[in-house]
Amino acid sequence: MINVHWPKRPTWDCMACQSPWPCYTAKVQLTAEFTGERTRLRVYLAAQMWEAIDDCAVPGDGRPRPNGLYERFLFWTQQDPSQW
Repeated sequence: MINVHWPKRPTWDCMACQSPWPCYTAKVQLTAEFTGERTRLRVYLAAQMWEAIDDCAVPGDGRPRPNGLYERFLFWTQQDPSQW
């Protein structure tokens, strides 16, 4: 069993829990890793979002669509963790 909450490409689902990445646990881990560095967290997640957009360029196989990727990758960084 994989316990690392990292994305599996090209679907961008979590390797550990199969939820859309970043899953709840990944959000908690990323928030802790980037404590006091919210801008760096957002830059990192924006880069990951662009990778996901590239993976969406080839349709099929359950890959995520560009719609909603901003909310999935970046919007949550503006919210209180109780709203995730």
